[in-house]
Amino acid sequence: MANSSQTKIKHCPDCNRDFPRSPEFFYKAPRSKNAFQRRCKPCHNIKTSEYSRKRNPPKIFGFRKLNDNVKRGIIEGLEEHRTKAELTRIYGIPYGTFMDWQKKGEIEEYRRLEKLKSALTNQNFNNPHIMV
Repeated sequence: MANSSQTKIKHCPDCNRDFPRSPEFFYKAPRSKNAFQRRCKPCHNIKTSEYSRKRNPPKIFGFRKLNDNVKRGIIEGLEEHRTKAELTRIYGIPYGTFMDWQKKGEIEEYRRLEKLKSALTNQNFNNPHIMV
């Protein structure tokens, strides 16, 4: 009986290929003893990881999670030479959290990206010497 199940062919609808109907190529169906899942193992793994990424998007945290107006306000405050303590009071951010953002370079990274964005929007695209 084991030989007959090994010789049967099962089709994977995702990659459109035929494989021997065996645990080597297909995962077992969870609710049945003799049945296999619909997709071959590689296609099943791809679909599972895609579903997982859609269901659990990467979390945004730290300085990047702040509202854009708050981020700009902090950057402008730093450029106006306001103290860190003053900025944390204004925006209601714990001082330790603010220092962690600075230590990790999150604030400086945002500042550089904003300068780059403004330079690209103000750039003269008629000038052939400027590379984008």
